[in-house]
Amino acid sequence: MNKWNKRIASAVLAAGLTFSLVGCGSGSAGTQTSNATDKTGQELQQNDYRGGVIRTLTLKDSVLNVMEQMKSNNTAVRETSPNSYWTADGYQDFVSTFLDTPIITDTQWFNEEETDWDTVISQMASETSSFSAGGDEGLTAKVTRNEKDDYSVAGVSITDPLLMSSDNSTGLTANYRILYDCDKDWCKAYATATVDATLPDITTQLFEYQRVDDDTFAIQTNRERLVVVLKPVNGDKTEVATKTEKKDSQKSDTVQYVDMRNREVKEFYYSKLVKNGMRSTFTPYEELPEVESTSATELNANIKKNELMQKYPFMNEYGDVAFYYGEKDSMFFHAPADMNEKWVFEDKALQQAIVYKDGILVATTYNKLSDSYERFIYARSDADSSITKSLEDMVVINSLVGVVEEAKVSQSPEDTADTGENSETDATSEESSEETEQESLPDTESSTEENN
Repeated sequence: MNKWNKRIASAVLAAGLTFSLVGCGSGSAGTQTSNATDKTGQELQQNDYRGGVIRTLTLKDSVLNVMEQMKSNNTAVRETSPNSYWTADGYQDFVSTFLDTPIITDTQWFNEEETDWDTVISQMASETSSFSAGGDEGLTAKVTRNEKDDYSVAGVSITDPLLMSSDNSTGLTANYRILYDCDKDWCKAYATATVDATLPDITTQLFEYQRVDDDTFAIQTNRERLVVVLKPVNGDKTEVATKTEKKDSQKSDTVQYVDMRNREVKEFYYSKLVKNGMRSTFTPYEELPEVESTSATELNANIKKNELMQKYPFMNEYGDVAFYYGEKDSMFFHAPADMNEKWVFEDKALQQAIVYKDGILVATTYNKLSDSYERFIYARSDADSSITKSLEDMVVINSLVGVVEEAKVSQSPEDTADTGENSETDATSEESSEETEQESLPDTESSTEENN
């Protein structure tokens, strides 16, 4: 596969720019505040599943805010070259859709601290979702509170085209499980469906959120992995000195709570699987021998098993799906210390891989038109450029495999990235790369690197 490594570095115009988190209320972006008595502030403090979802959406908004700030130089370029900005020095843009799996918004109402269960059901019934038609029709699935922080939803119709076969062309029925760990601030929601009674259920959707420590958070969906590291703060509170009206002009201290919305992102690591290709961490089904080697006797059981699996090329005999992370890929099966960039970039069939640290952002994106990977590098004007190379090295372009159809794979996933044309080693790629300085807008730097 021909891979094009496009490297463009440009500094954000505003020197010393600070990125603040954007708040979210009821699942959407809100305003920044340090007042813990507001609605979103209360939900951010909730020790239940909804609290975890609100914290997840706040982290999502903060990451998107960082990326938009890093790409803000594009606005100046477009104003300067409104009809030709696509080829202008310093212009670089890419599309990123974060945490867009429906299971997050579908399950956001489950909570224990905000209201009672009857109100939860009423709220869920009034909203249009995978579980409800909204309005007068209400719930279309059976929603159950098994016990505190443990819920299930049964009988949800899904029509994922990637999971269709000749035997389930009318769709599948999924069952959901929603869990929260109030001791650790962990969320887990997943949907499973039966494609064949003789095979394990498959995972059709997944959402996981984990507080690794006070500054580090990990999130996983069926196609995405994200680790966000916030700059440390001195506990939950900061004391702000304020003048009083006393005659002695003494100062008193006012306590302000520091919630996620007001914390700065230090670094984050993000990856997203290609939509309709086999992930490199997937083990495909291997056909069983259909004839006994010594007696030439037909092995009817193996023949039937092979015929069955041919109807479901998107899965293996263990219920793993070729293009989705599943229940067996849960982050909670790993030690918290393993929630880092290695886990995020473990799979090589990536649509996108993004690294951000201390004002430098490196985005590697699969271009579906050219069937190649492109790399964009953004640097804040006050950032330490010496770390750029180490951030680039976290995602080696020549190890990425792009879209590989599961039915056409005959090699093991580990071998896929090392075969085919132009599969040079990383060392060769670095030695053959070229960098040229280009004229740029004020306060920006641009360079282009191509690796054919």
